[in-house]
Amino acid sequence: MPKIPTPLTDREIRALKPKDKIYKKCDGRGLYIFVDPSGRKYFALEYKSPADNKIKRLNLGDFPEFSLAMAREERFKLEQKVRDGIDVKRESEINEQANFKKLAQR
Repeated sequence: MPKIPTPLTDREIRALKPKDKIYKKCDGRGLYIFVDPSGRKYFALEYKSPADNKIKRLNLGDFPEFSLAMAREERFKLEQKVRDGIDVKRESEINEQANFKKLAQR
């Protein structure tokens, strides 16, 4: 039977120390906090793409500017899109390209 992760707390995230290699801690339902050897901490969502059934990772934001509550809220929104059959990483890339194109045209 799979182990169900206990949700992280803000205090636990602040206490995470950098190691020799990047590592991650699970908050549950695909939300992870990654800790770089440099000490940078950031949230990412890992999900199974509806388009090609591969596991993909979408970076959400750096901690503490992007809080745990914000990450959970964003995870909820993105989960809805994945359930509707949208590949959120691909959608994000398309939006970035469109924004860049608008800036280049200006």
